[in-house]
Amino acid sequence: DESTHECFRLQDADCILLPKTDAHQHCKTCQDAAKDMVVPIVLCTITYFLYARNTWLRYTGQDSTKAKVMSCFSCFFAGVNFSTVLVAYWQGCVRDASSHIEASMGLGLALMGIGASMLKFICGLLHLGLPVEAFEGSIEEYGSDSDDDDNGKE
Repeated sequence: DESTHECFRLQDADCILLPKTDAHQHCKTCQDAAKDMVVPIVLCTITYFLYARNTWLRYTGQDSTKAKVMSCFSCFFAGVNFSTVLVAYWQGCVRDASSHIEASMGLGLALMGIGASMLKFICGLLHLGLPVEAFEGSIEEYGSDSDDDDNGKE
């Protein structure tokens, strides 16, 4: 008789069927943690759109210190936010659950950690290293010049 493993969503798991009482509590804690990830995911989405907008501004010649700072902030905040959520989920659910049931990190969680979090930090560092470039028609071009003030006074 061949034993098979069936994958299913964490929310669909029936925690009461687990043999140990502490395993039941860990299962419920993980289900609650999965539900609580909604707020950090919304924050990541908002910071992504801020990052995309400010990167577009910098790319299209509308560069400014504000666009640079907001690009860096969006990357670093989103990276820390998402990394913290993934590490907390891994420590609270995957690692603790592995003592009761067969559980491992999996490729999806690893790729989210590397891809979503580390790439945000790299992009933030790239923006931090790029200088703010003045574009045509910027305020610097219209500043007062001492030569212009002297014309016509002589």
